[in-house]
Amino acid sequence: MKGLRKLFSILLCGMMLASVPAWNTLAEESDTLDDEYLLEQYIQQQFDAQLPGASALHQNARPESLDMSSSTGKLYQYLVPKIQAIAAGELTSAEFTFDPEAELGIDTHYSAPTEDEAFAGAEEKLQFDNDELLQALLGTLPYDLYWFDKTKGFTYTSKTRCVIYSDHAEAYIAEVTFQMHVSQEYKGTGEFGVNTPGATINQAVANAVSIVDTYRGYANYDKLVAYKESICDLASYNHAAAEDDTTPYGNPWQLIYVFDGDPDTNIVCEGYAKAFKYLCDLTDFKNIKALTVSGLMGGGTGAGRHMWNIVMMDNGKNYLVDVTNCDEGTVGAPDQLFMVGTSDHPSSDTYVFHPNSTQIDYVYDSKIIDYYTDGELVLSDANYITADPSEIFTAHSLTLAGDIGVNFYLDLAGKNASDCTINFTWDKGDVTVEGRDFVKVDTGDPADNIYKVACNVAAKEMTDEITATLTSNGSTIASETYSVLDYATTILEHGTDAVYTKKLKALVENMLAYGAKAQLYFDYKTDNPADKNLSGHTVEEIPDDVLSTLVPTYTADDFDEFGIHYYACNLALNTKTTYRLHFDVIDQAKLDAATIKIDGKTVNYTTSGNRVLISMEDIAAKDILTDHTLTIGSKSYTINAGHYLPKALAKEKESLTALVNALYWYNQASVDYFN
Repeated sequence: MKGLRKLFSILLCGMMLASVPAWNTLAEESDTLDDEYLLEQYIQQQFDAQLPGASALHQNARPESLDMSSSTGKLYQYLVPKIQAIAAGELTSAEFTFDPEAELGIDTHYSAPTEDEAFAGAEEKLQFDNDELLQALLGTLPYDLYWFDKTKGFTYTSKTRCVIYSDHAEAYIAEVTFQMHVSQEYKGTGEFGVNTPGATINQAVANAVSIVDTYRGYANYDKLVAYKESICDLASYNHAAAEDDTTPYGNPWQLIYVFDGDPDTNIVCEGYAKAFKYLCDLTDFKNIKALTVSGLMGGGTGAGRHMWNIVMMDNGKNYLVDVTNCDEGTVGAPDQLFMVGTSDHPSSDTYVFHPNSTQIDYVYDSKIIDYYTDGELVLSDANYITADPSEIFTAHSLTLAGDIGVNFYLDLAGKNASDCTINFTWDKGDVTVEGRDFVKVDTGDPADNIYKVACNVAAKEMTDEITATLTSNGSTIASETYSVLDYATTILEHGTDAVYTKKLKALVENMLAYGAKAQLYFDYKTDNPADKNLSGHTVEEIPDDVLSTLVPTYTADDFDEFGIHYYACNLALNTKTTYRLHFDVIDQAKLDAATIKIDGKTVNYTTSGNRVLISMEDIAAKDILTDHTLTIGSKSYTINAGHYLPKALAKEKESLTALVNALYWYNQASVDYFN
């Protein structure tokens, strides 16, 4: 920390009057942050602001003590975006000229009997509290002001106009020029010109984000590979900096040196590790996390201090990633020290690897062991296993018989299904299926080891990309991404034949139309509708003669003798379509004594407050209008999920009406296809 004196220079000049002499105030001496540290923090701030969920980071809260309606508060609000633009390299001058009334909303007009009184009154209306202004700026924009010379402060001049009448004078301040002094290392053209690295910082941030965007559709492991290769392509090891103790240490600059596009700005191990972690942090991984760790390394780029990464994968195991020693010409190139584990673990802090028939030791710092948990630092005893996804995920189909979803077909040649799991993740879901629940596919060849695993989604999620990750004995084998829309499009683009019949295509068209209406109703990803590839397909209204049949034959009080009174019904259009009957409890004892069955199978009700829900779950599309028998005690009633349709239409809500109509025609196409 450096002790600096803060000097504010305020110069007021009158036009058409004698100029007001300059005056200075000297603030108390206090500790402040040096410019190098402020720049480092500003750089880190710009990178951090891109991280998922970081929108609230580094938000510059207004100072609580500053009255924003005062002249000082209005000048503060005017200066904040100017200062931020200079820091970002978007402005090259710290001199601002403005009309106080037009741009700050400060009316400086003042009438008085004499010119001197008019001038004094106008100037009084524009008085700023200089110390309060500086403290507010430093408090809310400490890092954006890395270029500001706080020892010289700022200066402003004003131009005052005066109109003299026979009996009075009227003055106002027509223009103010506000000047912020610039630290010597950031001096540009002229006394208040600024030359900051802001543009370079912004470009480096943009380049990092671009890398993540480029590989957004890749499988998780492939993203990690791409990040490693991108870093190695963009930067090289800086041997001079590593071997020269006099080279300045610049922490955030290492990220810039990777992503700035300049081949002459290179890095040491810390830069490699932090760049890899940053790309991982930018990525919206589920159950995958990258850490940076440090310690001693023997071998590789040379024995001594080192930094590397640990990747915590979605299989619950941790793997070492040393991007430095995967770069061209190093002991681990190109991937011998990437996503690796080892059983050579002589002590709790030491792991030994043997890339390319050599030996390399990694020993954690004691502070790393204290900071992280064993669950984060203990490495897998084997390398991360991968395979070509196309060799594992051999085919797909739609789960049309029941819920909406995708069937993934897996070739588990040489593997036991019981040792495997498959995890499905998409924007709204995360489902794991154990190998014992995989469905064996009879291909006619006993040697084949093909299995089918289904992933169901809600109607509104037909366009969601589903990432399927297959693991065997805890190690990830392969991963791929697919969606309901992907396979539906395959069907629609294929010619009609014995496989893709007209009825199947009609079913898929109505399914996609139903999905698009669900997106509109639930306001979910409406910019990517499921029916975007359909042409000429319209959703008609449900015929009146159909609606007239969808009326319950029971009345609300038919169930009273069993302690419940019918209230309403609804459909839940989630990954499982569910029809629910709602009842109010009027006699719990009678309800407890009754047995409830649907189609002869006992079902349990659920409660919500004083309300009972009896549900019919897992309704296939073709069965939406199918009658079922609800038995309570000794009495039976006909129930039908379609009973909800006319009730929904009666609500006269446009998006709900469209959804219900689309559901009906999806049901009809399903019946036609399966019958």
